Amino acid sequence: MPSDAQRIAQLEAQVRRQQARIDQLERQVEQLTHERDVAREELKEERLQHKITRQHLRELTEAVQALSGQHRRLLRRTFGTSSERVAGIQGILPGFLEEVDPDFAAAEQAALDAATAAANALSEAAASDDTQGDGVIVSDSASADDENSAKTKRPAKTRTRPVKSGGRNDLPEDLPRQEVFYQPDPATHPYLNNVKKFKELRRKIISRLVIEPVQVVVRDISCPVMTLTFPNGIRTQQTIAPPSVIHCGQADDSVLIHSACDKILDYLPAYRQSQRFARSNITLHRSKLCRWHQALATFLAPVADAIFHEIIASTVVGIDDTIHRLVDAELHRCKNGRLWAATNDTSCYYWFAETREGKWLDGLLGDYEGAIIGDAYAGHRVLLERDHVVALFCWAHVRRKFFEADNSPKRDQALRLIGQLYDIEREIAALPPDKKVARRTRHAKPILAKFKELLDAWQTDRTVLPKTGLGIAVTYASNQWHGLQTYCTIGEAPIDNNRTERVMRPNALHRKNSLFSASKAGAEAYATLSTVIHTAHSHGLNPYTYLTDIVDDMHYNRRPPEDLTPAAYAKRAGAEITVK
Repeated sequence: MPSDAQRIAQLEAQVRRQQARIDQLERQVEQLTHERDVAREELKEERLQHKITRQHLRELTEAVQALSGQHRRLLRRTFGTSSERVAGIQGILPGFLEEVDPDFAAAEQAALDAATAAANALSEAAASDDTQGDGVIVSDSASADDENSAKTKRPAKTRTRPVKSGGRNDLPEDLPRQEVFYQPDPATHPYLNNVKKFKELRRKIISRLVIEPVQVVVRDISCPVMTLTFPNGIRTQQTIAPPSVIHCGQADDSVLIHSACDKILDYLPAYRQSQRFARSNITLHRSKLCRWHQALATFLAPVADAIFHEIIASTVVGIDDTIHRLVDAELHRCKNGRLWAATNDTSCYYWFAETREGKWLDGLLGDYEGAIIGDAYAGHRVLLERDHVVALFCWAHVRRKFFEADNSPKRDQALRLIGQLYDIEREIAALPPDKKVARRTRHAKPILAKFKELLDAWQTDRTVLPKTGLGIAVTYASNQWHGLQTYCTIGEAPIDNNRTERVMRPNALHRKNSLFSASKAGAEAYATLSTVIHTAHSHGLNPYTYLTDIVDDMHYNRRPPEDLTPAAYAKRAGAEITVK
C-alpha cells in the first residue's frame, strides 16, 4: 500500500497535469476567439464592399436607363412618333443612322452591352443575396418554398389606356357658341408671308375652347323702402331687397357659392382666394371669406340634416374619422380635432368633434337600428356593441395587414383567399340584395370557412410569432371574425368600408392646403359645406348649379329641405351623371 506521502504526490502530479491541460485549453479558446473576431471583421468588410458594389451597379443601371431614354427621345424628336413613321421604318432607320453617323452602330451596341452586363450583375447579386444572408446558407427546402410561392402569385395586371385619354374629345354642346369669320392678312400671317399666290377653295369650321378673363361685376340694385303694417298693428320700415344668404350684404349668393366650391372641391383656401381677388383689384380679406362660408353653411344646415336622415334610413351605414386640426386660442397652438363621416351608397355626412372619443359617434348614431361597418377602433365599440346595431368589419383592413406582413407562403395563401372573396363581389356587383346573399352563401362562405381554419391553425403555430406582421394580421382577423363574415347575410352590405375611406380623401387634400381651422365654428361650417357639396358631386351633379337652385328655393320656401337633398334633386330633375 502506498503511503500517504506517495498518494499526496500522485494527487499533486494529477492536479499539475489537469492545470496544464486547462492552460492549454484557455490558450486555444483565446486563439479561437481571436480568429472569430478577425473573421467577423473580414465579413463586415466584405458586406460593406458588397453593399458598395451593389450601389455602384444600381447607379450604372440608372445611368444606362437614362441614356436609353435620352436616345429614344432624340429619335422621337428627329423622326416623329411611331404612328407617324412610314411602313418598314424599323428596318430603314438603323441603316440611315449609320450612314449619317458611322459611330451610331458601335455606340448603340456598346450601350446595349453595358445594359446587359449591368442586368446580369444585378441578377447575380440578387441571387447571392437570396442564397447568402448574414453568413447563413439558405436550405433547399426554403428555396423550394420561395419557388412555389412565386408560382402561385398572380400575374401583374396590365392597365389599358382609356378611350380618347389625352386625345381629341368632343366639346360640350351646352356651352355658348360664337361664330367668328376669320380672314387672314397675307402680309402678317406666318403661313402666307412667303407665298407667291394663294386661292381660297372653301371654308372649314374649327371649334376651339376659349377662356375669357373672369369678370367681376358690381350690380347696383334699386330696392324700394316700404312701410309695412302687420295685422297686430305694428308698423315698420323695411328695405325690400332680393333674398340672399347675407341680407343687404356686399356679396351675392353666387360669390358665396363659387367661393365655397373652390374651397371644398378644389381645395383652395381662403387666403389664396383672397390673393386671386386682389389680382382683380378687389380687397377681400380671408377672414371675411371665412365669415361668408360660415353664413352659407348655417343657411344650408337644414339640407345637411336631411342628408343625414337619408343616410340613417339606409340598411348599412359606414363610419370613419380623420384628423382635422383646430387652433387652440388659449395655448396658441394647434390641436388635433376629428372630422367624422357617415355614408351610404351615394351620400356622405360630416361632423366635427374636438376629440376622438366614442361619445360623439354614439351621440349622433345612438338611435340608429341597422348595420354599421367600420374599423376596429376602440371608440367605435360604444356604438357597435349595442343590441340594435349589427357590427360589420372591413376586409380591406384585414387584407392591408396581411399585405404589409413579411413575404411568406402563409401570407400569400391568405391574400389569395381574400382575393377570391373580392372576385365574387365583382361578379355580383349588379345583382339585387337577395341574389347577392344567395351567391355569397354558395361561394363565399366555403372560402370564409377555409380562412377561419387557417387562422385557428396559425394561432397555435409556434412559427407565427405574435409580434411579427403575420402574427398581428392573424390576431386582428381572429378578433374581428364575427363582424367579418356577417356581410354574407346582408345583401346591401359591402365587403369593405372603402366607400367611407374614399370620402376621407378630400379632407386629407384640404388639410395640406388649409392646414387648420381657426375656430370650432369654422370647422363645423367646413363639415356642413363638405356634406352638401361632396354629396352633390357623388350624385353626378354640378355643385355650383345645384347650390344655386336650392338656395333660390330655400329663399322662397318652395320645397322642404328633404326635397332639396342631392338625391331628391337628381331624382326630380332626372339628372344624368355628367361630372366625375
